[in-house]
Amino acid sequence: MSVAKRPEQNQTINYPLIVVAVIVWTVISVFVYLYGAEWFMPEAATVEADAVDNLFRFMLAIGTFIFLLVETCIFYFAVRYGFMRDKDDDTDGPPIHGNNTLEIVWTIIPAIIVFVLTIYSFQVLVDTTEAKDNEKEIKVTGQQFFWSFEYPDEQYVLKINHILVVPEDEAVKLSMNSLDVIHAFWVPAFRVKQDVMPGRTTNLRFTPNEHTGLPDPSVIDIYDPTLTVDQLDELDFGYDVVCAELCGALHGRMRGKAFVVTDEEYEQFLEGLREIEREKERQRQEALENLDALKALGRSLFATYGCNTCHQLTDANSLNMGQGPSLNGLEERAATYSGYESAEEYIRTSILNPNAFVVSGYSAGIMPQNFATRITPEDLDILVTYLAAPKDN
Repeated sequence: MSVAKRPEQNQTINYPLIVVAVIVWTVISVFVYLYGAEWFMPEAATVEADAVDNLFRFMLAIGTFIFLLVETCIFYFAVRYGFMRDKDDDTDGPPIHGNNTLEIVWTIIPAIIVFVLTIYSFQVLVDTTEAKDNEKEIKVTGQQFFWSFEYPDEQYVLKINHILVVPEDEAVKLSMNSLDVIHAFWVPAFRVKQDVMPGRTTNLRFTPNEHTGLPDPSVIDIYDPTLTVDQLDELDFGYDVVCAELCGALHGRMRGKAFVVTDEEYEQFLEGLREIEREKERQRQEALENLDALKALGRSLFATYGCNTCHQLTDANSLNMGQGPSLNGLEERAATYSGYESAEEYIRTSILNPNAFVVSGYSAGIMPQNFATRITPEDLDILVTYLAAPKDN
């Protein structure tokens, strides 16, 4: 019985071809290192962004080299031992088994790469999260479905929704809390992202270094309490603030804008917020005697506490987002609900204990349950009176 003779195999290693391939892979990887961040990353606007981008470039270059190595080998073997193989050759390849040198190489090199990446990544993490001198602290509150920002002041509580304003070239610390579910605060241009959780304060630190300025008041009034994220989206500058954690039906609308300003512009911005608080104080005094003044303040509070995020109320220029029932005509409907002596009592109860009466077609637990601790008694009285008052539309 004759045995098929295995064709002679050419075992010569083509070293010049390997050298050329390694040079090509290296050149491509270096090119990717130099320009890869521009292809995949948004504009960098903080000192920390540079460190993150350098790490990304380094990892992308290594990944590119390994990808080219693997894909080239697959292509070579497919062609050399597949397409170029003699059609009449149905013999097995040579029984090569074990190569200690090769196994050592492909064990040590990945181990070195992982070790270097671990040290490098940890150093970037430390550099971007450690406390810095003279940090400006801004409090961030997340709730379905908007961000609110509180700026430091000795006299007033300076809060504004949707808009983060930070001074250029100064260290900033964000102290963040959630009032309902888990959110994630993310500014892609700053290269910072952090979960925001109820009952726990988390922090973010960064140093912005790309000036944007503030919107022209003739184009958009950032102090307008009825300002919506759709209006902010129309701006062609500023950095996007988004929620990166699925937090409910309107998660996609939980957006805002960040602006980087000079020290002078920052103080002007804070003074604008102080003037709003002084105006609210004047309105509160007028509201005790003047219904029109009360309604004006009520509209402002309706937006300040985020009611316009989920409820439609035409008088407050609020669109119905579908999450909560419309409040148009509430002053008439509320007076008809059994178990309540007046519309004011029903409205007050619904704010402080939202599950006490759930409108047909909606589920309990949708509305935040913490207004009893969030809203001041003075603001609650004004908001209840405003919602119960007759309106023109």
